[in-house]
Amino acid sequence: MKIIENNYDAKTFTDLRLQVKFRKYELDDNLKALKQSLYHVIIYNDQGKGIACARVVGDGITTFFIKDVIVTKEFQKTGYGDILMKYVESYITRVGCQGAYVGLMATLGSETFYQKRGYNIRPNQWQGPGMHKYIL
Repeated sequence: MKIIENNYDAKTFTDLRLQVKFRKYELDDNLKALKQSLYHVIIYNDQGKGIACARVVGDGITTFFIKDVIVTKEFQKTGYGDILMKYVESYITRVGCQGAYVGLMATLGSETFYQKRGYNIRPNQWQGPGMHKYIL
């Protein structure tokens, strides 16, 4: 296993997104997105194939949004998601201010994974539902 941070490997990032059926974006758009991200990490197996990734977007001080947390099907539930989150949260802890907001949109079925790490499901008694929109 090899863990690489902030290397702009858009091909691997694109392939990982497609493997888990995330929205398809062009390779060049993914490269631009990685370059504009605050932080990203990719885990490669011993054969050099990307098997997991995650990235962080936001303002870099008060607001962070965890995006594209991906572990390929064959490596899910083997600890790679935990490794990704440790790297991502370590980055946010290093650069974020006291009380920084950290958000994410969990895919269906992954809520418990994030709850174990202290993330709250919305809606709840003090927050409304998470929302999003795609620009077409």
